[in-house]
Amino acid sequence: IANVKVYRAVDKTFGYTGDQFQFTLSYRNYGTVTASGVKIVETLPTDFDYVAGSASNGSNGASGSNGA
Repeated sequence: IANVKVYRAVDKTFGYTGDQFQFTLSYRNYGTVTASGVKIVETLPTDFDYVAGSASNGSNGASGSNGA
């Protein structure tokens, strides 16, 4: 069975209006079989705006690990 866990980290614990934050998503499959068809969607918290062009790795270059 696949057992995928998704983690979100942020580079700051406090900020002021106008500060930029970097959110990092990572994942790991703790299961014993490959997880296929997985799609991770992240919604920014209220009052945050996405900065166009600031994402790296995109939807086809996600990083993480697969397998136990």
